Amino acid sequence: MIDQANSAYWRPPWLRKPVLFAFCALFILFSVGLVLLWYLVNRYDGIPLTLTTNHYAWTYGPTAIFTVVLSLWRQVNYCTMVNQPWYELHRDPQDATKTVLLDYIWPFQGTSFAVALKNRHLAVATTILNFALLKLVMIISTTLFVLGGRSSSQDVRARLLTKFDTTNYLNSTKPGNHYIVTSDPAWDYLDLREEYPDAAPPLELSTAFTNYSISSQLPGGADKASVQVDVFQVNATCENTTIDLSQNGPAKSFNLTLSTPSCDIGRIEVLACSSQNAAFCGSGARYFQSGLVGCTGQGYADVNLDDIRAATDEYRLAIVTIESDLTRTSEPETFPADFNVDVRRIAAVSCALEYSINQGIAYGPAFDTNKVDSLEIMDEPQGQIHNLTGLDILDAIIISASNASATNTSYSITLMYNGYLDLLGLLTDSRSITPTTFDPLLNVSSLRSRAEETLTGLSHQLMRRYFFSPDDTATSGSIDYTEQRLYTRAAALWAMVGLLAIISCLVIVVVVYSKQGVAPRSPATLATAAYTTARSPAMSKLLEESGAIRLSEIRNTLANYDFIAVRDLAGMPRVEAVATTREKALPKPPSWLSRKWKSISWKSSKQPQKSKPKKKRPWMPYSSHSHAIALTLILPTTAIAVLEILWYFSEHNEHFVAISSDSSVAAYAIRYSSTAIVLVISTLFNTLDFAIATMTSFSALATGDATAERTLLFAITGDLPPVAFYKTIYHMHVGAALSLVASTIGSLLTIAVSGLWVDTTVQISRDVTVEVQSDWNVRFTENNINFDSGTIVGTDTITVFNDVEHGFPDKATLIWGNVVLPRVGNPQPLIASQFKESLNGGNAEYNIAVPAVKPFLECSKLPPSAIFTSSRPTIFADGPGPPTRTVGATITLPTGCVDAYESGEQAKTIGLSYDFYDNTTSGWIGQLYDLSVIFSSERPPSNGCPSLAVVFGTYEGLDQLQSNITVLTCTQHLQSVEANATYPGDSSAFTPNLTTAVRLNPPPPRNIVDAQSGGSSLGTKVGDGFRYLELIEPIDDTTKFDPFFSRVVNGPGGTSRENLLGSENVDSLIAAVNNLYQRFMVRVVDLEWRSSIGGENTTQPVANSGVARGSIIVPVSRLKLNEASKIVLQAFLGTMVVLGGIAWWCVDMRVLPRNPYPIASSMALFAGSRLIGASSQAPSGDREQEYQRQIKRKPLVIVKGKRFRLGWWEGSNAAATDNGNDSDSASQSLLSTEGRRFGIDVEDKDKAVSSTASKISMANLRRRWLNR
Repeated sequence: MIDQANSAYWRPPWLRKPVLFAFCALFILFSVGLVLLWYLVNRYDGIPLTLTTNHYAWTYGPTAIFTVVLSLWRQVNYCTMVNQPWYELHRDPQDATKTVLLDYIWPFQGTSFAVALKNRHLAVATTILNFALLKLVMIISTTLFVLGGRSSSQDVRARLLTKFDTTNYLNSTKPGNHYIVTSDPAWDYLDLREEYPDAAPPLELSTAFTNYSISSQLPGGADKASVQVDVFQVNATCENTTIDLSQNGPAKSFNLTLSTPSCDIGRIEVLACSSQNAAFCGSGARYFQSGLVGCTGQGYADVNLDDIRAATDEYRLAIVTIESDLTRTSEPETFPADFNVDVRRIAAVSCALEYSINQGIAYGPAFDTNKVDSLEIMDEPQGQIHNLTGLDILDAIIISASNASATNTSYSITLMYNGYLDLLGLLTDSRSITPTTFDPLLNVSSLRSRAEETLTGLSHQLMRRYFFSPDDTATSGSIDYTEQRLYTRAAALWAMVGLLAIISCLVIVVVVYSKQGVAPRSPATLATAAYTTARSPAMSKLLEESGAIRLSEIRNTLANYDFIAVRDLAGMPRVEAVATTREKALPKPPSWLSRKWKSISWKSSKQPQKSKPKKKRPWMPYSSHSHAIALTLILPTTAIAVLEILWYFSEHNEHFVAISSDSSVAAYAIRYSSTAIVLVISTLFNTLDFAIATMTSFSALATGDATAERTLLFAITGDLPPVAFYKTIYHMHVGAALSLVASTIGSLLTIAVSGLWVDTTVQISRDVTVEVQSDWNVRFTENNINFDSGTIVGTDTITVFNDVEHGFPDKATLIWGNVVLPRVGNPQPLIASQFKESLNGGNAEYNIAVPAVKPFLECSKLPPSAIFTSSRPTIFADGPGPPTRTVGATITLPTGCVDAYESGEQAKTIGLSYDFYDNTTSGWIGQLYDLSVIFSSERPPSNGCPSLAVVFGTYEGLDQLQSNITVLTCTQHLQSVEANATYPGDSSAFTPNLTTAVRLNPPPPRNIVDAQSGGSSLGTKVGDGFRYLELIEPIDDTTKFDPFFSRVVNGPGGTSRENLLGSENVDSLIAAVNNLYQRFMVRVVDLEWRSSIGGENTTQPVANSGVARGSIIVPVSRLKLNEASKIVLQAFLGTMVVLGGIAWWCVDMRVLPRNPYPIASSMALFAGSRLIGASSQAPSGDREQEYQRQIKRKPLVIVKGKRFRLGWWEGSNAAATDNGNDSDSASQSLLSTEGRRFGIDVEDKDKAVSSTASKISMANLRRRWLNR
């Protein structure tokens, strides 16, 4: 327990060993925590943002923590520096520079650190070093965390949309009639081989597996999905065949006997020369034989699939290729002729096909379940499709190949084939059979590998076409997604760990070398200095006339004394002076001076020089000098303006602060430099606040008539900000309160600046031009009759359109929606790579405004009076039939348009009539008609001539037909538009990226006009093109839809027929017809009308001489100002400038002759005062004991209830020279004169009042302001 004597000494909680050990443990905990954080980040690939997704939490959090720790360590640093001079006084007598004149508080930290090391005051040096290291840790903490993405996965619910099934296939197949299989599988396989000749085709196009959808909500950042599906696994195995060739002399054919280890095929007959090759049979003839064969020696088999399903293993597909020389032996006119056959090369294989349905895992994009990147197929089969054998599949493959009609033979080859020529084309990967494509199959290994590969590919295409049915079965799956997580920057983390480890070790040094109970209580208050002076008569005597002199002069005064602290009778500290003799060594004279002049110089140096006294200027804290104040206020003001300028450039200038990554050297440099700048600003305001906090008491004393509570007992330099702010408000020190608020805000600057810079990706662009390389050879309506009276659409175009409508991959690279884009040339060579490298950016892309075209149908509705219906009986030879129904219309053509096949007045109208047999009482009609309309004169009508008619509606009744029919006449146009399309910059083929929307520019579309006739209407026979397409189900006996309207209603994106019926839905009908028309016509324009620049019958859609303009865009990673942090930082800086300026104006800084923090400096202000004289006259006897008890109980009781003033005083115990009106240091000279002293003393007793706070008068404030 501390005794009463020791209670008079200062024992700050910040220097207690438990507190210091707590600091040490805290720093160790920080270090260990950071190492653990590094482990967790690497162990779990980042920290999940489960607590908060607000980026301010991890941006500002670490800096805020170390800002608080730094403010707490500042108290340790302050207490250590205040305590050190008193500790030196208690050790042993030492000179003044190490005791009563020792000051670590007021100088710069660097100076104090150097002096502490020189004096071996390790506690002070260590706390200063730790304070600097903590500032460095706080700066580094602003870049500790970085947000990044981590690949994670989670289970999701998925549904299988299809399943393998033969129900629809087998139900539509009659025994012995298997031609339900079309050529589509063969074409699909051939198209894939042609599109991907050197690469594996996409799995979703080449492999049969069940489709799926994901029913769970996808997490943010979803990337890849993996779903369990059923996969068609086929095993096509071909065996090398042993061949025995026999020919009994010249003959019309020769025989091959084939066998394999597992199948005895038997004999097959090969015709020596076919009729189509009769004139060419000779040297180098080729043969191709293929077909189903049995394994019981019967050769080619007569296949009955009903029996095959019970005997699957007895049949194979035999493929034979032969090269031979033929020699005719019969007369030329004889046919079939006899030949001698000399076989050069022969190869044969026998192929069987087995399959199974296996489970597999499909991996593909999460947001596009139609695409699959890879398949993982399980080894264990799940079974087969019900009622489907491998031979069924093999037979269907052969039928599909035989219907393809995709292969022809070249004149360069003599080919005899018995089997399926298209199968040969599939085996050779060629639509034209030549010696070059055929001969590789004469090698049995090549024939075997190609047969197995072709049968496998055809099997999958067959499955995809015919053996899927809808399903809705639950299945399992998972999603790989990119989760935003927190990561640590390694450089910042390990730098902080190292610094915190050093700091924790240095705290131990503070624990060892710091001492408690050596300074008097409340050492920062003036009352303590007054009391210490009163109890130290020797010091009071030495400093009696030192109130107005500089610190250097006090140092000279005390030069011959050592000082030590002892306790007086009351147990209170007292400073004693011990006289000592210190001879001052004179500097050695230069050697070049003569002995005489040396002696004169030495003597003269000992004689004091009398000089005229100079007027001394008052001492001011460095931070209150005009240049320091200017720097303190101008620097944050400049920072506000610079932030605004940087924000402007950050938003508008694409070149601002480009970086390669968030952890690049540039990013570190920018973040650290920003933090260093605000740390400088914060330090300037902290220094100003410390000066104002120190000078507040002296400024109040200088105004005169000040209470002890507001002055001598007031001290906030060692208090925490909340306590200090309470004191300033309670005692109404406005300047100190405002300065404290500004300083506290300054400590928050580093927190705000930690979130100032964020990494973002911006798009930087440069203008480019490209050459338009295609135009349009448009087929307009003509003004003369031709054979077809319109433009016939090619069958290839119709096939492509039909495939796309059925969901097959769209291979068109220049069609987006209803817009057809032109071909364009590459921009300048290497511009993308050069631009990308110069900006250190990502993949470049181009945005080009190209002249595109768009087909458009302009339709108008016929009045009801032009529509007619009828119903009449039908009589056949064998009796009456169903009624004949007629729906028709009479179309009046616009002036300038006539029927191509009529003349005179009849040419001005066209009659439509649709007849059908129907026994039902009601039904639907939907028909598209091509109109044979041409121009009747050289000048066509402005709106063009109609070339299409639409009939749609319902009918009902038997004898009297009632109808709700709409008839439209439509004019076809091709419009020019300017389309902004995106082109990838890293592709060798400069084609647009159709996954990005194509945007049409504001100029409205305009019709392309025929350069010859001036007309804009097209004559394309759309109805004729749709005539070749099948109907889209569902279609029944009551629905009279043609292929066009079956797609309008039932096709992709179809519209319900009820929503198209009647006059109220005419606009919907026109829109639905126009939609399908545009989908069809874009294929016509892309495949048939595209031509080189300057094609016939065209007018350039867009000028600019065939040049399209646009820009190249490169994504660049750069640092950008965070707007919220910028605004907060500017608000903080502006508030600091205002509050700091007002605080500096409120507190007079020019009232002292020197730095008040050394012990002797503050004691000199009280030496010789009446306050000291009164307190030093202690009572005697019992009264003395009572007085000592009061002193022990409250050592500073001597100042209670009195008023004080700082200024000049007459004599050591006299009253002031005036009533305080001239005490302002700005109007006085701080020059000690005889009989006068400068310092703090008690006002006259008749002026003493109760200890209440008093306000600074506006007159004094105004006087101090004017004296500045």
